[in-house]
Amino acid sequence: MDENSPEQQFNKMMELKNKIDPNIPGLQNQGPSMDEQRILNQVQAGPPPAPIAASQGNCPQCGLIHPPLPPGEKCPNAPVKIEGVEEIDVTQFVVKVKDILVSQLEQKGIKDFKKFSAGMIVELMKYCEGYKE
Repeated sequence: MDENSPEQQFNKMMELKNKIDPNIPGLQNQGPSMDEQRILNQVQAGPPPAPIAASQGNCPQCGLIHPPLPPGEKCPNAPVKIEGVEEIDVTQFVVKVKDILVSQLEQKGIKDFKKFSAGMIVELMKYCEGYKE
């Protein structure tokens, strides 16, 4: 055991304390000194607790750890699967759009986000309906 460990320091202090004559006035019924208490607390604390495991585990739809979804609800983080098309990760697109929106809201000083977002949705729908490959 390391001689500088909290346990060893505490034991050394207790040995010294026991060597002092207990008949000296003022030494009876005295609790541990501040140093002794600090070391004692370290010894009693022991190792840190192990990390807590998630009780629900990973989401079967997206693979992430989050609170359980209500039965029948689709996970918003799950990749989009369309028949005949490779798996689409909508999350990356949404994050990019979010960054653009935040930047434009700040630059233009937009205060009414509901009005702004309603117009954005209309324009997005027009673009989607008119898109051709």
